[in-house]
Amino acid sequence: MAIFSRRTLQRLINENDLFLTQDQSNNHVEKLNEGDLTFEWELVLLNVFSKFGKITHEPKFEKSRREIDILFSSKDDDLEFLADVTCIKGKKDEDNLIISFEQELKKIIDQNKLSGCWHFRVGGNNHEVDFRKSKPKLKLVGKAEFETKIFNLSEFKKFIENVKNLPENKYSYYLRNEEIDLSINYEPRPYHQIYGSHFDDKTIISTFQNSIYGSLSRKYEQLIETGYEKALGIILCDGFGDSFRRKDLLHFGLTDVIYNFLFNHKEISFILTVNAKEKPYSFDREPIILIDFYEGESIDKINNKAINFFKNDLIKGFPKPIRSVWQARNFLAHVKKNPQEIFGGGHFGFSISDSEIKISSRTLLDLLLGNIPQKQFLKFYEMNDKDYVYDFLLKELKEGRLISESSIEKSIDEKDDDWIVFKFGEPDAAISPFRVPNSNK
Repeated sequence: MAIFSRRTLQRLINENDLFLTQDQSNNHVEKLNEGDLTFEWELVLLNVFSKFGKITHEPKFEKSRREIDILFSSKDDDLEFLADVTCIKGKKDEDNLIISFEQELKKIIDQNKLSGCWHFRVGGNNHEVDFRKSKPKLKLVGKAEFETKIFNLSEFKKFIENVKNLPENKYSYYLRNEEIDLSINYEPRPYHQIYGSHFDDKTIISTFQNSIYGSLSRKYEQLIETGYEKALGIILCDGFGDSFRRKDLLHFGLTDVIYNFLFNHKEISFILTVNAKEKPYSFDREPIILIDFYEGESIDKINNKAINFFKNDLIKGFPKPIRSVWQARNFLAHVKKNPQEIFGGGHFGFSISDSEIKISSRTLLDLLLGNIPQKQFLKFYEMNDKDYVYDFLLKELKEGRLISESSIEKSIDEKDDDWIVFKFGEPDAAISPFRVPNSNK
């Protein structure tokens, strides 16, 4: 759907149906179709733990009327725990200026038919905050003023024009005044990517005011209410994109908040954080799953073997993500405005060798249906102003080669697309001059 491919999620729905009730499966499918990241994480976590033991979803407790997500017992009975899943979402997408700015910037990039890697950063009133003279605030105008106060400025237009005219060079744009602190950097790349960072305008003074702390506290109350006497845990998922890296004015990060919470809630044995982020130092910025295990005061309810399971073995049960949480949020925000594109993510590109070409099966199907005009189709496969697909096909045609074989190459990691593979044979008399056989006479 968003973090994981639709094919992966459907497989997990099928597998989870073996231990969920019909109503629970129906609820997961309904929420996933609505694009709810919380339920995407819940579906995945239930599946992950089911690989290592017995799962009861929403077990019944006489003392509690509220539902808890996971009651788990390992296959070797070394680990039993009750845990609830919570997802930190931050502001709603429609209220998030950073997401709105990225969407508007993308429109301009697409309108000018630009590719490459774009990074923007929005600053804030750091100096005033450091000296406690002001509350934290992003330095960016509202959505209604993006056009007049940023995109219509001659300096910004010149920046875009420079990229358009000489895309092989690097360019930077800066806009700093009383209202705005913005930088945009462009680097030539064979792929197209936009990503942003920003000053945290939701910083805090006390860890007790932190949204993560508050979310943990609510889950604590639900768990304690059950009266369950074995290990209690909370699984904290990132549903925003940078929830786990934020710091407050006293420089408390996620680790500080969690350990502060565990110190004040000694009945909680552990907290597990789960995130999907882009792999650092990777050319394709491939997303990966990151988990961290935090031990509470009552960790003695879990033996060392079970602790090792959380720290080393659990990660092996996760499926491969196709997007980071931040990318997933942007994708869902785009789909909300363009609901017809809910099935539009995850296309392959193309691959060319001497006598073979691979093209996205979904893109090719759109071409055959007329959903994509031919010019747009060829433009989609341009790189560095070169029409790779067009030039390759033209070369094969000039050499008198026809398609000799076609096949479908299925995705090995459940991406939401497949390859259509076309192989070209030797020169064919149907479209090439007659020739003397190549014999050894």
